[in-house]
Amino acid sequence: MPWLVHHAAFVLDICSVGEDGRTPYEARKGKRFLRPLPGIGECLWHLRPQSVGKDKLDTRWEQGVFAGVREESGELYVRSDKGAIKVRDYKRKPEKER
Repeated sequence: MPWLVHHAAFVLDICSVGEDGRTPYEARKGKRFLRPLPGIGECLWHLRPQSVGKDKLDTRWEQGVFAGVREESGELYVRSDKGAIKVRDYKRKPEKER
């Protein structure tokens, strides 16, 4: 449940437009948040952290569940069998597999 509360606050931060025509995120950072986000709880593939150049014949993509965004860096929090991790890159699954 804490993930949902944090994500809801973040979505309000990047989506609600004030009287000046800017979102709170844009007013604070000086730029808009343009990264597309999956839905909370959506199953996706994420790039395994620190996998560049290691085990080149193995896949670098793992399954996980989207749990929110880290506001400071734009990284995604993903829940997997290893717990909650921060990832940079992700791919959305086809519509029927989400």
